[in-house]
Amino acid sequence: MDKKNIQDVVPPTQRKSIRNIPIPNRNNKDNDIRNEDIKIDDTKTGVPPIHSEEEFDYEERDRKPRKNNMKKYLILIGSIITLVLIFAIFTSLDSAKVKITPKTETSSFNERIVIEELSKRESNESLGYRIIELAKESEKVVEAQSEELVQSKASGEITIFNEYSENSQTLIKNTRFESTNGRIYRIEDSIKVPGYTESNGDLTPGQLTVIVYADEIGEDYNTESDDFTIPGFEGQEPFDFFYAKTNTPISGGFDGIRKIVSQEDIGSATTELQEEVKSKLLDELNNQVTEEFYIYQNDESFSYGEINEIQVENSNNVKLTLRGEVSARIFNKVDTSNKIADSIFANYFTNENTLISDFDNVNISISESELSETLEVSGDSNFVWQINEEKLKDDLKGEEKKLLPTIMQDYTEIQVAEAIVKPFWISTFPEDKKDIKIEIIK
Repeated sequence: MDKKNIQDVVPPTQRKSIRNIPIPNRNNKDNDIRNEDIKIDDTKTGVPPIHSEEEFDYEERDRKPRKNNMKKYLILIGSIITLVLIFAIFTSLDSAKVKITPKTETSSFNERIVIEELSKRESNESLGYRIIELAKESEKVVEAQSEELVQSKASGEITIFNEYSENSQTLIKNTRFESTNGRIYRIEDSIKVPGYTESNGDLTPGQLTVIVYADEIGEDYNTESDDFTIPGFEGQEPFDFFYAKTNTPISGGFDGIRKIVSQEDIGSATTELQEEVKSKLLDELNNQVTEEFYIYQNDESFSYGEINEIQVENSNNVKLTLRGEVSARIFNKVDTSNKIADSIFANYFTNENTLISDFDNVNISISESELSETLEVSGDSNFVWQINEEKLKDDLKGEEKKLLPTIMQDYTEIQVAEAIVKPFWISTFPEDKKDIKIEIIK
Protein backbone atom coordinates (compact mmCIF):
# COMPACT_ATOMS: atom_id res chain seq x y z
CA MET A 1 0.00 0.00 0.00
CA ASP A 2 1.43 3.34 -0.94
CA LYS A 3 2.38 5.55 1.96
CA LYS A 4 1.19 9.13 1.84
CA ASN A 5 3.61 11.94 2.49
CA ILE A 6 3.14 13.56 5.96
CA GLN A 7 3.27 16.89 4.33
CA ASP A 8 0.08 16.09 2.58
CA VAL A 9 -1.71 15.81 5.94
CA VAL A 10 -3.73 18.90 6.57
CA PRO A 11 -4.88 19.33 10.27
CA PRO A 12 -8.56 19.69 10.82
CA THR A 13 -9.77 23.26 10.61
CA GLN A 14 -11.89 23.04 13.75
CA ARG A 15 -8.78 22.57 15.99
CA LYS A 16 -7.04 25.69 17.05
CA SER A 17 -3.55 26.18 18.46
CA ILE A 18 -3.04 28.21 21.66
CA ARG A 19 -1.19 30.61 19.48
CA ASN A 20 -4.31 31.22 17.52
CA ILE A 21 -6.46 32.15 20.57
CA PRO A 22 -7.11 35.87 20.36
CA ILE A 23 -6.04 38.01 23.30
CA PRO A 24 -8.96 39.84 24.91
CA ASN A 25 -9.02 43.56 24.51
CA ARG A 26 -8.47 45.07 27.93
CA ASN A 27 -10.29 48.13 26.88
CA ASN A 28 -13.36 46.08 26.43
CA LYS A 29 -15.52 46.80 29.41
CA ASP A 30 -17.43 43.66 28.91
CA ASN A 31 -14.34 41.50 29.23
CA ASP A 32 -12.76 43.53 32.07
CA ILE A 33 -12.81 41.45 35.23
CA ARG A 34 -12.85 43.50 38.39
CA ASN A 35 -12.16 42.35 41.87
CA GLU A 36 -15.31 43.84 43.22
CA ASP A 37 -17.44 41.78 40.70
CA ILE A 38 -16.08 38.53 42.13
CA LYS A 39 -17.72 37.55 45.34
CA ILE A 40 -16.53 34.49 47.19
CA ASP A 41 -18.13 33.12 50.29
CA ASP A 42 -15.13 32.92 52.63
CA THR A 43 -16.95 30.83 55.10
CA LYS A 44 -17.45 28.07 52.56
CA THR A 45 -14.17 28.11 50.75
CA GLY A 46 -11.83 28.80 53.69
CA VAL A 47 -9.89 31.22 51.52
CA PRO A 48 -8.85 34.42 53.33
CA PRO A 49 -10.43 37.62 52.15
CA ILE A 50 -8.62 39.51 49.46
CA HIS A 51 -7.57 43.05 50.38
CA SER A 52 -6.35 45.66 48.08
CA GLU A 53 -2.85 47.11 48.32
CA GLU A 54 -4.30 50.45 49.35
CA GLU A 55 -5.88 48.85 52.43
CA PHE A 56 -2.48 47.38 53.44
CA ASP A 57 -0.83 50.76 52.99
CA TYR A 58 -3.32 52.47 55.26
CA GLU A 59 -2.80 49.89 58.03
CA GLU A 60 1.02 50.20 57.83
CA ARG A 61 0.81 53.97 57.98
CA ASP A 62 -1.43 53.73 61.05
CA ARG A 63 0.94 51.29 62.89
CA LYS A 64 4.28 53.04 62.26
CA PRO A 65 3.50 56.26 64.21
CA ARG A 66 2.31 54.16 67.17
CA LYS A 67 5.54 52.11 67.16
CA ASN A 68 7.75 55.21 66.90
CA ASN A 69 5.92 56.93 69.76
CA MET A 70 6.25 53.87 72.02
CA LYS A 71 9.99 53.66 71.31
CA LYS A 72 10.43 57.34 72.21
CA TYR A 73 8.53 56.84 75.47
CA LEU A 74 10.69 53.85 76.42
CA ILE A 75 13.91 55.76 75.67
CA LEU A 76 12.69 58.73 77.74
CA ILE A 77 11.70 56.54 80.70
CA GLY A 78 15.03 54.66 80.51
CA SER A 79 16.96 57.92 80.46
CA ILE A 80 15.07 59.22 83.50
CA ILE A 81 15.70 55.99 85.44
CA THR A 82 19.39 56.09 84.50
CA LEU A 83 19.71 59.69 85.68
CA VAL A 84 17.96 58.87 88.96
CA LEU A 85 20.28 55.91 89.53
CA ILE A 86 23.37 57.96 88.74
CA PHE A 87 22.18 60.70 91.11
CA ALA A 88 21.49 58.17 93.86
CA ILE A 89 24.90 56.51 93.41
CA PHE A 90 26.82 59.77 93.50
CA THR A 91 24.79 60.97 96.47
CA SER A 92 25.60 57.75 98.37
CA LEU A 93 29.30 58.27 97.61
CA ASP A 94 29.43 61.67 99.29
CA SER A 95 32.76 62.69 100.77
CA ALA A 96 34.47 65.73 102.20
CA LYS A 97 38.02 67.00 102.43
CA VAL A 98 38.87 69.62 105.03
CA LYS A 99 42.15 71.44 104.52
CA ILE A 100 43.54 72.69 107.81
CA THR A 101 46.33 75.19 108.37
CA PRO A 102 47.34 74.90 112.05
CA LYS A 103 48.54 77.79 114.14
CA THR A 104 52.36 78.08 114.24
CA GLU A 105 54.83 80.15 116.23
CA THR A 106 58.62 80.46 116.07
CA SER A 107 60.58 81.38 119.17
CA SER A 108 63.87 81.04 121.00
CA PHE A 109 63.75 79.49 124.46
CA ASN A 110 65.90 78.42 127.38
CA GLU A 111 63.77 76.66 129.98
CA ARG A 112 64.19 74.47 133.05
CA ILE A 113 61.43 71.92 133.67
CA VAL A 114 61.03 69.75 136.77
CA ILE A 115 60.77 66.08 135.75
CA GLU A 116 59.61 62.93 137.54
CA GLU A 117 59.37 59.26 136.62
CA LEU A 118 55.70 58.63 135.79
CA SER A 119 55.34 55.77 138.30
CA LYS A 120 56.53 58.14 141.07
CA ARG A 121 55.03 61.39 139.79
CA GLU A 122 53.35 63.41 142.52
CA SER A 123 52.44 66.65 140.72
CA ASN A 124 50.91 67.52 137.35
CA GLU A 125 53.19 70.55 137.29
CA SER A 126 56.17 68.29 136.57
CA LEU A 127 56.98 66.60 133.27
CA GLY A 128 56.70 62.83 133.42
CA TYR A 129 59.04 60.32 131.77
CA ARG A 130 59.43 56.58 131.49
CA ILE A 131 62.56 54.47 131.80
CA ILE A 132 63.37 51.82 129.22
CA GLU A 133 66.11 49.27 129.93
CA LEU A 134 67.66 47.00 127.32
CA ALA A 135 70.58 44.57 127.17
CA LYS A 136 72.69 43.26 124.28
CA GLU A 137 75.76 41.08 123.91
CA SER A 138 78.64 40.90 121.42
CA GLU A 139 81.47 38.45 120.96
CA LYS A 140 84.88 38.13 119.33
CA VAL A 141 87.20 35.16 118.81
CA VAL A 142 90.91 35.70 119.54
CA GLU A 143 93.94 33.43 119.62
CA ALA A 144 95.23 32.35 123.04
CA GLN A 145 98.88 32.98 123.88
CA SER A 146 99.31 30.49 126.73
CA GLU A 147 97.43 28.21 129.13
CA GLU A 148 97.10 27.74 132.85
CA LEU A 149 95.09 26.01 135.55
CA VAL A 150 91.96 28.06 136.28
CA GLN A 151 89.42 27.55 139.08
CA SER A 152 86.62 30.13 139.13
CA LYS A 153 83.05 30.57 140.34
CA ALA A 154 80.20 31.47 138.05
CA SER A 155 78.45 34.80 138.54
CA GLY A 156 75.62 36.79 137.02
CA GLU A 157 72.71 39.12 137.70
CA ILE A 158 69.39 38.11 139.23
CA THR A 159 66.32 40.24 139.99
CA ILE A 160 64.71 39.73 143.40
CA PHE A 161 60.94 40.29 143.79
CA ASN A 162 59.07 41.22 146.98
CA GLU A 163 55.33 40.45 147.00
CA TYR A 164 55.21 39.97 150.74
CA SER A 165 55.07 43.45 152.19
CA GLU A 166 54.72 47.13 151.33
CA ASN A 167 57.83 47.64 153.44
CA SER A 168 61.33 47.01 152.16
CA GLN A 169 63.05 43.79 153.22
CA THR A 170 66.71 43.56 154.18
CA LEU A 171 68.68 40.54 152.98
CA ILE A 172 71.98 40.12 154.78
CA LYS A 173 75.39 39.41 153.25
CA ASN A 174 75.77 35.83 151.90
CA THR A 175 71.98 35.31 151.67
CA ARG A 176 71.46 32.10 149.67
CA PHE A 177 69.46 31.72 146.49
CA GLU A 178 68.60 28.20 145.35
CA SER A 179 68.05 27.37 141.66
CA THR A 180 65.53 24.83 140.36
CA ASN A 181 68.28 22.19 140.14
CA GLY A 182 69.42 22.79 143.73
CA ARG A 183 72.52 24.93 142.98
CA ILE A 184 73.26 27.57 145.62
CA TYR A 185 74.31 31.16 144.82
CA ARG A 186 75.01 34.00 147.26
CA ILE A 187 75.10 37.80 147.40
CA GLU A 188 78.32 39.39 148.64
CA ASP A 189 76.77 42.38 150.45
CA SER A 190 73.60 43.19 152.38
CA ILE A 191 70.78 44.59 150.28
CA LYS A 192 67.32 46.11 150.80
CA VAL A 193 64.52 44.92 148.49
CA PRO A 194 61.73 47.55 148.05
CA GLY A 195 58.16 46.70 149.10
CA TYR A 196 55.31 46.19 146.67
CA THR A 197 52.98 48.94 145.43
CA GLU A 198 49.24 48.66 144.81
CA SER A 199 47.10 50.70 142.41
CA ASN A 200 43.45 50.08 141.46
CA GLY A 201 43.66 46.61 142.93
CA ASP A 202 46.78 45.69 140.94
CA LEU A 203 49.86 44.70 142.93
CA THR A 204 53.31 45.50 141.58
CA PRO A 205 56.09 43.68 143.42
CA GLY A 206 59.11 45.57 144.65
CA GLN A 207 62.27 44.48 142.87
CA LEU A 208 66.02 44.81 142.99
CA THR A 209 68.74 43.53 140.63
CA VAL A 210 71.96 42.22 142.20
CA ILE A 211 74.98 40.06 141.33
CA VAL A 212 75.15 36.54 142.77
CA TYR A 213 78.11 34.17 142.90
CA ALA A 214 78.10 30.40 142.74
CA ASP A 215 78.69 28.60 146.02
CA GLU A 216 81.34 26.39 144.39
CA ILE A 217 83.79 26.55 141.51
CA GLY A 218 83.16 24.80 138.21
CA GLU A 219 81.10 24.91 135.05
CA ASP A 220 78.13 23.12 136.61
CA TYR A 221 76.96 26.46 137.99
CA ASN A 222 76.86 28.16 134.61
CA THR A 223 73.28 28.70 133.39
CA GLU A 224 71.53 30.80 130.78
CA SER A 225 68.39 31.35 132.87
CA ASP A 226 66.76 30.02 136.01
CA ASP A 227 64.36 30.74 138.87
CA PHE A 228 65.35 30.97 142.54
CA THR A 229 63.89 30.68 146.02
CA ILE A 230 65.39 31.95 149.30
CA PRO A 231 66.08 28.92 151.52
CA GLY A 232 66.44 31.18 154.57
CA PHE A 233 62.68 31.86 154.48
CA GLU A 234 61.71 28.18 154.24
CA GLY A 235 58.99 27.31 156.75
CA GLN A 236 58.01 30.97 157.05
CA GLU A 237 55.27 32.97 155.33
CA PRO A 238 57.67 35.17 153.23
CA PHE A 239 59.03 32.04 151.48
CA ASP A 240 56.15 32.04 148.97
CA PHE A 241 56.29 35.79 148.35
CA PHE A 242 60.03 36.32 147.80
CA TYR A 243 61.56 34.91 144.61
CA ALA A 244 64.18 35.75 141.99
CA LYS A 245 64.86 35.26 138.27
CA THR A 246 68.05 35.52 136.23
CA ASN A 247 68.55 38.92 134.64
CA THR A 248 71.68 37.83 132.76
CA PRO A 249 73.26 34.43 132.14
CA ILE A 250 75.28 33.14 135.07
CA SER A 251 78.66 32.22 133.63
CA GLY A 252 82.40 32.08 134.23
CA GLY A 253 82.48 28.92 136.31
CA PHE A 254 85.53 26.82 135.39
CA ASP A 255 87.84 24.18 136.83
CA GLY A 256 90.71 22.99 134.63
CA ILE A 257 93.33 24.04 132.12
CA ARG A 258 92.29 27.15 130.23
CA LYS A 259 93.72 28.94 127.24
CA ILE A 260 94.91 32.37 128.26
CA VAL A 261 94.45 35.53 126.16
CA SER A 262 96.97 38.33 126.63
CA GLN A 263 95.85 41.42 128.53
CA GLU A 264 96.64 43.52 125.48
CA ASP A 265 94.23 41.47 123.36
CA ILE A 266 91.59 41.62 126.06
CA GLY A 267 91.96 45.41 126.32
CA SER A 268 91.54 46.03 122.59
CA ALA A 269 88.68 43.51 122.38
CA THR A 270 86.90 45.22 125.28
CA THR A 271 86.93 48.62 123.54
CA GLU A 272 85.74 47.09 120.28
CA LEU A 273 82.98 45.05 121.92
CA GLN A 274 81.72 48.00 123.97
CA GLU A 275 81.31 50.11 120.83
CA GLU A 276 79.55 47.24 119.09
CA VAL A 277 77.20 46.62 122.03
CA LYS A 278 76.40 50.34 122.31
CA SER A 279 75.49 50.48 118.62
CA LYS A 280 73.19 47.47 119.04
CA LEU A 281 71.52 49.07 122.05
CA LEU A 282 70.91 52.35 120.24
CA ASP A 283 69.42 50.52 117.25
CA GLU A 284 67.13 48.55 119.56
CA LEU A 285 66.06 51.76 121.34
CA ASN A 286 65.11 53.39 118.05
CA ASN A 287 63.22 50.27 116.97
CA GLN A 288 61.21 50.07 120.18
CA VAL A 289 60.43 53.77 120.70
CA THR A 290 57.99 55.43 118.28
CA GLU A 291 58.40 58.88 116.72
CA GLU A 292 56.13 60.55 119.26
CA PHE A 293 58.76 60.08 121.98
CA TYR A 294 62.20 61.55 122.57
CA ILE A 295 64.96 59.26 123.87
CA TYR A 296 67.32 60.86 126.35
CA GLN A 297 70.60 59.00 126.83
CA ASN A 298 74.24 59.87 127.37
CA ASP A 299 77.42 57.95 128.16
CA GLU A 300 76.25 57.44 131.74
CA SER A 301 73.17 55.63 130.44
CA PHE A 302 75.32 52.66 129.32
CA SER A 303 76.96 50.02 131.50
CA TYR A 304 79.07 46.99 130.59
CA GLY A 305 79.89 43.73 132.31
CA GLU A 306 83.20 41.93 132.49
CA ILE A 307 84.71 40.17 129.51
CA ASN A 308 83.73 36.52 129.62
CA GLU A 309 86.19 33.98 128.16
CA ILE A 310 84.88 30.76 126.60
CA GLN A 311 87.22 28.08 125.31
CA VAL A 312 86.68 27.07 121.70
CA GLU A 313 86.86 23.27 121.56
CA ASN A 314 89.62 21.60 119.56
CA SER A 315 91.39 24.87 118.86
CA ASN A 316 93.79 27.37 120.36
CA ASN A 317 91.13 30.10 120.27
CA VAL A 318 89.05 31.79 122.94
CA LYS A 319 85.69 33.48 122.42
CA LEU A 320 85.40 36.77 124.31
CA THR A 321 81.86 37.92 125.10
CA LEU A 322 80.69 41.23 126.54
CA ARG A 323 77.22 42.16 127.75
CA GLY A 324 76.06 45.76 127.86
CA GLU A 325 72.95 47.52 129.15
CA VAL A 326 71.28 50.87 128.62
CA SER A 327 68.85 52.73 130.87
CA ALA A 328 67.29 55.57 128.87
CA ARG A 329 64.58 58.12 129.70
CA ILE A 330 61.66 58.49 127.32
CA PHE A 331 59.83 61.84 127.06
CA ASN A 332 56.64 62.49 125.12
CA LYS A 333 57.48 65.21 122.56
CA VAL A 334 54.05 66.87 122.70
CA ASP A 335 54.05 66.98 126.53
CA THR A 336 57.53 68.52 126.51
CA SER A 337 56.57 71.05 123.79
CA ASN A 338 53.45 72.00 125.77
CA LYS A 339 55.52 72.74 128.89
CA ILE A 340 57.83 75.01 126.91
CA ALA A 341 54.97 76.71 125.01
CA ASP A 342 53.13 77.38 128.27
CA SER A 343 56.17 79.29 129.50
CA ILE A 344 56.97 81.38 126.41
CA PHE A 345 53.68 82.03 124.53
CA ALA A 346 50.98 84.37 125.81
CA ASN A 347 48.46 82.93 123.28
CA TYR A 348 48.90 79.33 124.42
CA PHE A 349 45.89 77.70 126.09
CA THR A 350 46.41 74.76 128.44
CA ASN A 351 43.87 72.63 126.55
CA GLU A 352 45.93 72.91 123.36
CA ASN A 353 48.69 70.63 122.14
CA THR A 354 51.73 71.81 120.25
CA LEU A 355 54.87 70.18 118.90
CA ILE A 356 58.38 71.44 118.22
CA SER A 357 58.81 70.48 114.56
CA ASP A 358 62.61 70.01 114.77
CA PHE A 359 62.74 68.34 118.17
CA ASP A 360 66.01 66.52 117.47
CA ASN A 361 67.78 69.88 117.16
CA VAL A 362 66.75 71.01 120.64
CA ASN A 363 69.54 71.07 123.24
CA ILE A 364 68.48 68.83 126.14
CA SER A 365 70.29 67.90 129.34
CA ILE A 366 69.29 66.64 132.78
CA SER A 367 70.61 67.97 136.08
CA GLU A 368 69.96 66.32 139.43
CA SER A 369 69.78 67.72 142.95
CA GLU A 370 68.80 66.24 146.29
CA LEU A 371 65.23 67.45 145.86
CA SER A 372 64.48 67.05 142.18
CA GLU A 373 65.56 66.35 138.63
CA THR A 374 65.45 69.13 136.05
CA LEU A 375 65.25 69.00 132.27
CA GLU A 376 67.15 71.88 130.67
CA VAL A 377 65.94 72.67 127.13
CA SER A 378 67.07 75.41 124.76
CA GLY A 379 66.82 76.18 121.07
CA ASP A 380 65.30 78.28 118.31
CA SER A 381 62.37 76.28 117.01
CA ASN A 382 59.06 76.26 115.19
CA PHE A 383 56.02 75.24 117.28
CA VAL A 384 53.14 73.67 115.35
CA TRP A 385 49.77 73.35 117.09
CA GLN A 386 48.35 69.82 116.88
CA ILE A 387 44.83 69.00 115.63
CA ASN A 388 42.61 66.35 117.19
CA GLU A 389 41.44 64.98 113.85
CA GLU A 390 38.99 62.42 115.26
CA LYS A 391 37.24 65.02 117.42
CA LEU A 392 37.04 67.40 114.45
CA LYS A 393 35.46 64.69 112.28
CA ASP A 394 32.92 63.97 115.02
CA ASP A 395 32.02 67.66 115.19
CA LEU A 396 31.66 67.97 111.40
CA LYS A 397 29.73 64.82 110.46
CA GLY A 398 26.17 65.53 109.34
CA GLU A 399 26.55 69.30 109.78
CA GLU A 400 25.80 71.93 107.16
CA LYS A 401 28.90 73.02 105.27
CA LYS A 402 28.01 76.67 105.92
CA LEU A 403 28.44 76.03 109.67
CA LEU A 404 32.18 75.35 109.25
CA PRO A 405 33.24 78.85 110.47
CA THR A 406 31.06 78.45 113.57
CA ILE A 407 32.52 75.02 114.38
CA MET A 408 36.05 76.35 113.90
CA GLN A 409 35.52 78.89 116.70
CA ASP A 410 36.06 76.06 119.19
CA TYR A 411 39.40 75.15 117.59
CA THR A 412 41.86 77.84 118.64
CA GLU A 413 44.71 75.70 117.32
CA ILE A 414 43.44 76.08 113.72
CA GLN A 415 44.42 79.14 111.75
CA VAL A 416 42.58 78.48 108.46
CA ALA A 417 40.03 75.82 107.48
CA GLU A 418 38.57 75.12 104.04
CA ALA A 419 36.08 72.36 103.16
CA ILE A 420 35.28 70.68 99.84
CA VAL A 421 32.17 68.47 99.81
CA LYS A 422 31.41 66.07 96.93
CA PRO A 423 29.23 65.73 94.92
CA PHE A 424 28.77 69.45 94.40
CA TRP A 425 25.01 69.52 95.01
CA ILE A 426 25.37 68.24 98.61
CA SER A 427 25.52 70.96 101.26
CA THR A 428 26.20 68.80 104.34
CA PHE A 429 29.19 66.83 105.58
CA PRO A 430 28.88 63.01 105.36
CA GLU A 431 27.14 61.24 108.22
CA ASP A 432 29.97 58.70 108.45
CA LYS A 433 33.17 60.33 109.66
CA LYS A 434 35.30 57.84 107.72
CA ASP A 435 34.18 59.74 104.60
CA ILE A 436 35.69 62.95 105.96
CA LYS A 437 39.38 63.42 105.23
CA ILE A 438 41.50 65.92 107.15
CA GLU A 439 44.50 67.33 105.26
CA ILE A 440 47.03 69.23 107.35
CA ILE A 441 48.76 72.00 105.38
CA LYS A 442 52.32 72.23 106.66
